[in-house]
Amino acid sequence: MPIFEFATNFDCILLTGDGHDLACAGGGGSGLFNLNASMGIETDVSGCKLLGQPPWLSGDALIFAAGPRIAFRNASHWTPWFNVLIGGEKLTQESISQKLKDQTLASAPPNADIDKLRFNYARDYSATGLRLSIGGGVDYALNSTVAFRMAGLEYSHRWAGALTDVSYPDSLRLTMGMMLRLGN
Repeated sequence: MPIFEFATNFDCILLTGDGHDLACAGGGGSGLFNLNASMGIETDVSGCKLLGQPPWLSGDALIFAAGPRIAFRNASHWTPWFNVLIGGEKLTQESISQKLKDQTLASAPPNADIDKLRFNYARDYSATGLRLSIGGGVDYALNSTVAFRMAGLEYSHRWAGALTDVSYPDSLRLTMGMMLRLGN
Protein backbone atom coordinates (compact mmCIF):
# COMPACT_ATOMS: atom_id res chain seq x y z
CA MET A 1 0.00 0.00 0.00
CA PRO A 2 1.44 3.40 -0.99
CA ILE A 3 1.56 6.09 1.69
CA PHE A 4 1.36 9.00 -0.76
CA GLU A 5 -0.32 9.19 -4.17
CA PHE A 6 -0.05 12.15 -6.52
CA ALA A 7 -2.19 12.38 -9.66
CA THR A 8 -2.46 14.59 -12.69
CA ASN A 9 -5.89 14.54 -14.27
CA PHE A 10 -7.73 15.55 -17.40
CA ASP A 11 -11.14 16.90 -16.34
CA CYS A 12 -14.36 17.19 -18.29
CA ILE A 13 -17.11 18.96 -16.34
CA LEU A 14 -20.77 19.63 -17.13
CA LEU A 15 -22.17 22.59 -15.16
CA THR A 16 -25.98 22.66 -15.01
CA GLY A 17 -28.44 25.25 -13.84
CA ASP A 18 -31.24 27.64 -14.75
CA GLY A 19 -31.84 25.90 -18.07
CA HIS A 20 -28.30 26.63 -19.33
CA ASP A 21 -25.60 23.98 -19.35
CA LEU A 22 -21.90 24.68 -19.79
CA ALA A 23 -19.12 22.27 -20.60
CA CYS A 24 -15.69 22.82 -19.10
CA ALA A 25 -12.44 21.08 -20.08
CA GLY A 26 -9.12 21.27 -18.28
CA GLY A 27 -6.97 19.50 -15.77
CA GLY A 28 -5.64 19.43 -12.28
CA GLY A 29 -3.87 17.52 -9.62
CA SER A 30 -4.65 15.65 -6.47
CA GLY A 31 -2.73 14.31 -3.53
CA LEU A 32 -3.66 11.45 -1.23
CA PHE A 33 -2.22 10.51 2.14
CA ASN A 34 -3.26 6.94 2.99
CA LEU A 35 -3.96 6.47 6.70
CA ASN A 36 -4.31 2.70 6.26
CA ALA A 37 -5.10 0.21 3.49
CA SER A 38 -8.62 1.53 2.95
CA MET A 39 -8.83 5.12 4.31
CA GLY A 40 -7.03 8.24 3.16
CA ILE A 41 -7.22 12.04 3.09
CA GLU A 42 -7.42 13.55 -0.40
CA THR A 43 -6.81 17.10 -1.70
CA ASP A 44 -7.80 18.26 -5.15
CA VAL A 45 -7.10 21.42 -7.18
CA SER A 46 -8.41 21.62 -10.75
CA GLY A 47 -9.20 24.22 -13.35
CA CYS A 48 -10.96 24.26 -16.68
CA LYS A 49 -11.98 26.54 -19.53
CA LEU A 50 -15.69 27.07 -20.14
CA LEU A 51 -16.63 25.89 -23.64
CA GLY A 52 -19.48 26.61 -26.02
CA GLN A 53 -19.83 30.29 -25.18
CA PRO A 54 -20.40 33.12 -27.66
CA PRO A 55 -17.18 34.68 -29.06
CA TRP A 56 -17.55 37.79 -26.88
CA LEU A 57 -17.65 35.73 -23.69
CA SER A 58 -14.87 33.66 -22.08
CA GLY A 59 -14.56 32.00 -18.71
CA ASP A 60 -13.11 29.36 -16.48
CA ALA A 61 -13.64 27.40 -13.29
CA LEU A 62 -11.31 26.70 -10.36
CA ILE A 63 -12.00 23.86 -7.90
CA PHE A 64 -10.24 23.35 -4.57
CA ALA A 65 -11.34 20.69 -2.10
CA ALA A 66 -10.28 18.08 0.47
CA GLY A 67 -11.85 15.16 2.29
CA PRO A 68 -11.88 11.44 3.04
CA ARG A 69 -11.36 8.72 0.47
CA ILE A 70 -12.15 5.04 0.86
CA ALA A 71 -10.29 2.57 -1.35
CA PHE A 72 -11.22 -1.07 -1.81
CA ARG A 73 -7.74 -2.52 -2.32
CA ASN A 74 -7.38 -6.16 -3.30
CA ALA A 75 -4.76 -8.50 -4.77
CA SER A 76 -5.45 -7.38 -8.35
CA HIS A 77 -4.14 -4.28 -10.12
CA TRP A 78 -7.61 -2.65 -9.94
CA THR A 79 -8.55 -0.35 -7.03
CA PRO A 80 -12.12 0.99 -6.85
CA TRP A 81 -12.56 4.04 -4.59
CA PHE A 82 -15.14 6.46 -3.22
CA ASN A 83 -14.63 10.01 -1.88
CA VAL A 84 -16.46 12.95 -0.31
CA LEU A 85 -14.77 16.30 -0.81
CA ILE A 86 -15.65 19.74 0.55
CA GLY A 87 -14.08 23.00 -0.52
CA GLY A 88 -14.83 25.77 -2.96
CA GLU A 89 -15.41 26.56 -6.59
CA LYS A 90 -14.86 29.84 -8.39
CA LEU A 91 -16.44 30.55 -11.76
CA THR A 92 -15.25 33.57 -13.75
CA GLN A 93 -16.36 35.10 -17.03
CA GLU A 94 -15.23 38.06 -19.09
CA SER A 95 -17.56 39.81 -21.49
CA ILE A 96 -16.09 41.99 -24.25
CA SER A 97 -18.11 44.55 -26.20
CA GLN A 98 -16.55 44.49 -29.68
CA LYS A 99 -18.15 47.83 -30.57
CA LEU A 100 -16.69 49.56 -27.48
CA LYS A 101 -13.34 47.84 -28.04
CA ASP A 102 -13.14 49.10 -31.62
CA GLN A 103 -14.09 52.64 -30.52
CA THR A 104 -11.59 52.63 -27.64
CA LEU A 105 -8.70 51.38 -29.75
CA ALA A 106 -9.51 53.76 -32.63
CA SER A 107 -9.47 56.79 -30.31
CA ALA A 108 -6.40 55.71 -28.32
CA PRO A 109 -3.14 57.63 -28.73
CA PRO A 110 -0.46 55.75 -30.73
CA ASN A 111 1.70 54.99 -27.65
CA ALA A 112 -1.21 54.02 -25.38
CA ASP A 113 -0.94 50.95 -23.18
CA ILE A 114 -3.77 48.82 -24.60
CA ASP A 115 -4.09 46.74 -21.42
CA LYS A 116 -4.90 49.87 -19.38
CA LEU A 117 -7.77 50.68 -21.77
CA ARG A 118 -9.38 47.25 -21.31
CA PHE A 119 -11.75 48.47 -18.56
CA ASN A 120 -13.54 50.56 -21.24
CA TYR A 121 -14.84 47.53 -23.13
CA ALA A 122 -14.45 44.45 -20.90
CA ARG A 123 -16.47 43.37 -17.86
CA ASP A 124 -15.42 40.67 -15.42
CA TYR A 125 -17.83 38.52 -13.44
CA SER A 126 -17.11 35.91 -10.78
CA ALA A 127 -18.97 33.76 -8.29
CA THR A 128 -17.26 31.79 -5.53
CA GLY A 129 -18.96 29.41 -3.16
CA LEU A 130 -18.87 26.33 -1.02
CA ARG A 131 -18.69 23.06 -2.97
CA LEU A 132 -19.57 19.55 -1.80
CA SER A 133 -18.91 16.54 -4.02
CA ILE A 134 -19.32 12.80 -3.83
CA GLY A 135 -17.75 10.47 -6.33
CA GLY A 136 -15.98 7.30 -7.12
CA GLY A 137 -13.81 5.65 -9.66
CA VAL A 138 -11.29 2.99 -10.44
CA ASP A 139 -7.50 3.07 -10.73
CA TYR A 140 -5.26 0.52 -12.44
CA ALA A 141 -1.77 -0.04 -10.97
CA LEU A 142 0.79 -0.67 -13.68
CA ASN A 143 3.34 -1.43 -10.94
CA SER A 144 3.93 -0.35 -7.33
CA THR A 145 4.90 3.20 -8.40
CA VAL A 146 2.75 4.09 -11.44
CA ALA A 147 -1.01 3.83 -11.77
CA PHE A 148 -3.66 5.15 -14.13
CA ARG A 149 -6.95 6.73 -13.18
CA MET A 150 -9.10 4.83 -15.63
CA ALA A 151 -12.21 6.81 -14.68
CA GLY A 152 -13.46 8.98 -11.89
CA LEU A 153 -16.99 10.36 -11.79
CA GLU A 154 -18.35 12.82 -9.23
CA TYR A 155 -21.47 14.84 -8.62
CA SER A 156 -21.11 18.18 -6.89
CA HIS A 157 -23.36 20.91 -5.56
CA ARG A 158 -22.15 24.51 -5.24
CA TRP A 159 -23.64 27.21 -3.04
CA ALA A 160 -22.79 30.53 -4.69
CA GLY A 161 -24.39 33.44 -6.45
CA ALA A 162 -25.23 33.68 -10.11
CA LEU A 163 -22.64 34.24 -12.80
CA THR A 164 -23.92 36.79 -15.37
CA ASP A 165 -27.51 36.18 -14.18
CA VAL A 166 -27.24 32.37 -14.44
CA SER A 167 -26.65 30.09 -11.47
CA TYR A 168 -24.83 26.78 -11.91
CA PRO A 169 -25.42 24.86 -8.65
CA ASP A 170 -24.85 21.31 -9.91
CA SER A 171 -22.14 19.61 -11.93
CA LEU A 172 -20.89 16.23 -13.12
CA ARG A 173 -17.14 15.72 -13.47
CA LEU A 174 -15.28 12.98 -15.33
CA THR A 175 -11.55 12.56 -14.65
CA MET A 176 -8.82 10.42 -16.17
CA GLY A 177 -5.12 10.61 -15.47
CA MET A 178 -1.85 9.21 -14.23
CA MET A 179 -0.64 8.67 -10.66
CA LEU A 180 2.70 8.44 -8.91
CA ARG A 181 2.58 6.26 -5.77
CA LEU A 182 5.27 6.61 -3.10
CA GLY A 183 6.14 4.89 0.15
CA ASN A 184 5.21 1.28 -0.59
